[in-house]
Order: sequence, then structure tokens, then C-alpha cells
Amino acid sequence: MILPNIPQTEIVQEVRDVEWESLVSKGLELREKQDSNQWELGELASEVESVYGEDSVGKFAGDIGMVKKTAMNYRSVWKRYEGTGLREKYPKLSFSHFRSVINTDNPDYWLNQSDLNDWSVEKLGHEMGDSDPRPKETKPEVIKCEECGLWRIKDIPNSAVCKGHYKYVNGKLRYN
Repeated sequence: MILPNIPQTEIVQEVRDVEWESLVSKGLELREKQDSNQWELGELASEVESVYGEDSVGKFAGDIGMVKKTAMNYRSVWKRYEGTGLREKYPKLSFSHFRSVINTDNPDYWLNQSDLNDWSVEKLGHEMGDSDPRPKETKPEVIKCEECGLWRIKDIPNSAVCKGHYKYVNGKLRYN
């Protein structure tokens, strides 16, 4: 049926807009459930640990079909933010946002920035990396011993690595 005075393209666009909003709404609901589940699993893992000991978290994870590392991660995040009020302060941020800032000196700062700027978890990680005042880890220079072929750090003497080439004779270190 064609409605008079309303172009078909407008009707189709309106239907698409309604469908899109419905899909986004459903997606947001599911994400909130997922986040809620992660927090609840973290709380359960923490409870299991406090009642049965830390070693029991792995058994608990296996019994519910979860990888131990994941259960331990959920537990750590839940314990870090339990009672801080940060979850309530930043309700639109995902569990992953909280997990991303767990080891920072000021997670509230980074959560606030994420909230104010609508940062994705990836953007948050990028921003934290750019502002990290700690020097980037550099790999030490290594060299290969010409005698035995073992690798060693450049500034460490051969005598500390190539013990087979050196002997103590009369209290002195001598090359073999």
C-alpha cells in the first residue's frame, strides 16, 4: 500500500531508523548484562577464594566451564573496585575499562577521562600508553662468546658466564 503525499524513501528511512535504534538498544542491554555477569563472577570467585582458599578458584573456574585465568582476572578486578564507589560513579563504562586501569596509580583519573571523552577501551589504552611517564623498556645488547658460543649481556664479563673457560688456581682466576 502506498501512502499519498509521503515519498516511499522517507517511509523506508523511518523504518530503518526505528530498527537501528531497537538494535542499538538491545545491544546496550546485552553489553550491560555481560558487564554485570563479569562483576558477579568476580565476586563469586572472590567468595570461593575466601572460603576455600586461592587454589580453589581454578577448580571453581573449571567446574563452571571457564578458564582459570579469566576467573582470576574477574576476581582481581572485583576486589580492586569493591567499595570504592567507582563503578557507580562511571556506570556507562564497561568492565573492560575498569580492568584496563587496574594497575595505574590513579584509576579514577583514567575512568573519568574515558567517561568524559567517550573513549573506547582501545582509545583508553592508547591514551594511557602515550602519557606513561615510565621509560620504555629497552632490551640489553647481547654478544656471543667466541670460545663457547654462549650468549651473554655485553657488559657482563666472560668470567661470569663462560665458567668452563676459567679456573681458580692458587686463589686466582685463570683462563683455561
